[in-house]
Amino acid sequence: MALKHDMSKAYDLVEWAYVESIMRKMGFAERWISLVMECIRTIQFLVLIDRVPKGFINPTRGIRQRDPLSPYIFLLCIEGLLALLHKASTSGRLKGIQSSRGGPWISHLFFADDSLLFGQASITDCRKILDILNVYEQCSGQKINRENSAFFFSSNTDPSTQQEIQDFWGSQGTNNFDKYLGLPAMIGRSKRAIFNSLKERIVQRLKGWKEKFLSKAWKEKEERKVHWVKWDTLCVPKLDGGLGFWNLHIFNTALLAKQSWRLLNNPHSLFFRVFKARYFPWSTFLEAQLGSNPSFLWRSILSGKEVIKKGIRWNLQDDRLERPIWNGMKSGTFTVKSAYELLEGERRAALGECFHRGKLRWLWRKVWKLSVSGKVKHLIWRAYHETLPTNHQLHRRRIRSSGLCPICLQEDETTLHILWQCPMARNTWALIQGRMQKLPNHGGDFSLFMQKIFSDFSKEATEDWAVITWSI
Repeated sequence: MALKHDMSKAYDLVEWAYVESIMRKMGFAERWISLVMECIRTIQFLVLIDRVPKGFINPTRGIRQRDPLSPYIFLLCIEGLLALLHKASTSGRLKGIQSSRGGPWISHLFFADDSLLFGQASITDCRKILDILNVYEQCSGQKINRENSAFFFSSNTDPSTQQEIQDFWGSQGTNNFDKYLGLPAMIGRSKRAIFNSLKERIVQRLKGWKEKFLSKAWKEKEERKVHWVKWDTLCVPKLDGGLGFWNLHIFNTALLAKQSWRLLNNPHSLFFRVFKARYFPWSTFLEAQLGSNPSFLWRSILSGKEVIKKGIRWNLQDDRLERPIWNGMKSGTFTVKSAYELLEGERRAALGECFHRGKLRWLWRKVWKLSVSGKVKHLIWRAYHETLPTNHQLHRRRIRSSGLCPICLQEDETTLHILWQCPMARNTWALIQGRMQKLPNHGGDFSLFMQKIFSDFSKEATEDWAVITWSI
């Protein structure tokens, strides 16, 4: 069984002497302890009675709500409960549950101020847990809220035993614990059912953004939406002609690689011991295989392991293996960003993009360094990639019946035509002083025209060109 217990008025009942003793037991310096206790004790409250402040009230226990120091002090308080549980576990008084056959026994899990206690589904174990919590209550001043605590039982637990434990504790059982940070605390076999609510929340959030930022005219013709640029193009780095969006699949793989790196570097952690006992008891993590009946989590970690194998090296010293070194960073420490860059580089190399895009880095470096508004640079980027909604592009997509320019009615309304070749555009550029207006048309290719602009003119001149282009 698992017990998720809840503290009643957690911050208000903390004994100051207990906080001081915990810090001293954990080895904090006396100067530091005195400073922290000074922050806790120097508190006075005013009470509004008929809108008139009355007081002062000097408390003798408790820590302030919404104080930036309070969450950390509360975590120190939890260390006392953690020590009691650890002592009961090592002495064999509280056995907990076994993660798998041959795996470690787990009596408790703590995350921030949330805690799960594990034990055998029996009144005996319930009494042991209750005794530990009673000792913690007497020392810290905190109280367990039994009504808000919840038990989770395995499917093999007899219903009569479940009811007996619930009656003894004074709380109810549950098939699932509450969400933590917006995500379910427990995940079963059906991922679709578990995460469906999260998907619905994201869809609702996107609908809200759409209602807020899109004009009424666009919403009325929403069925005409056009995807002007491929997602892969948006994910290209900005210096290579993209917008630097992160590829979500690659980013997720890099995050999984971080968990694999944790397994590799923390062989004494509970995280490592649970997985080793279940999936690779006779081999190293890097040699681990999928195994029989693997969990979704293990499959995910193995995909991250393949990333680690691509970027790892071993620091050899005295003819023995030392700690693993990550090639992507000078410090040798793994980062998600370096893993993402490794995977993105492999993807682009497989598509043959690196050499072709790298030749134009000088151009995009100048574009993104322009001292103009972001919307101006974004328009320049769209014009280069031929993604402006010109008649020529709309005609190609069979949205318009004709691609002719509606102003001159002589040529197709391409990007270069509307921004440079059209008589209206030429009249605008004729008002600009300098030699920019004398540039050749470069056929119908705006990208070549833009390269000519940025290679032949100064930064100030290209900034003027960009702003005027946006104005046209």
